[in-house]
Amino acid sequence: MKIRFQADADLNEDIVAGILRREPRVDFRTAGEAGLRALDDIQALALAASDGRVLVAQVSPVRPAAFQGLCVGPVHGSKAVGTDLEKPQSVN
Repeated sequence: MKIRFQADADLNEDIVAGILRREPRVDFRTAGEAGLRALDDIQALALAASDGRVLVAQVSPVRPAAFQGLCVGPVHGSKAVGTDLEKPQSVN
């Protein structure tokens, strides 16, 4: 099974572009492609899960609270990229 990724609206698009340059076969959909820009965190995670994708978000220390208690139902998961990481570290 191939892991499919979904970029959250706040994820720096340079990170997605860097990953796809490094490994073009990665299935990494941008927030724009998925129509996530107008959705809140819970809606974005639900959409990613319904599409069988792992949501990748750039989070601040406060934001994970939005996801507490959400792990019910068909949530595939999420990956948090810290705001203190440089873009090259995030791509790696």
